[in-house]
Amino acid sequence: MDSFKHSDILAMLEGGNKQLGDFFDRHGLSQTSTSSPSSSSPPQNKSANDVTSIDNRYKTNAAKFYKKNLTDHVIKVIESGVYKGRDTFRSPKKKKRRCGQEQGIQREAKQEQRQEQLSE
Repeated sequence: MDSFKHSDILAMLEGGNKQLGDFFDRHGLSQTSTSSPSSSSPPQNKSANDVTSIDNRYKTNAAKFYKKNLTDHVIKVIESGVYKGRDTFRSPKKKKRRCGQEQGIQREAKQEQRQEQLSE
């Protein structure tokens, strides 16, 4: 029977086959990205260096990037304490708010423009 470390289990839960497959799709490394779905012809002969072949996809810079970021993410999950599920660490991105000072400067500029228009 296989034995896995805690970090291995978390890596599978956080970045398993579906997530990696989606990542490959977004970066043009999916196996289906080079074949035409409507074509009934047999698959084209692929060279040994074709990055969409299973072995070669895992050797790309994109795959190395995925692995490094997944490792960093798993470390953050472990440091956070008890695992509470994948969605806990996938909060939606919030829009950045402008700082109050920047808004005040813009407001003052608009007021000055209005005053200039009224005085003309």
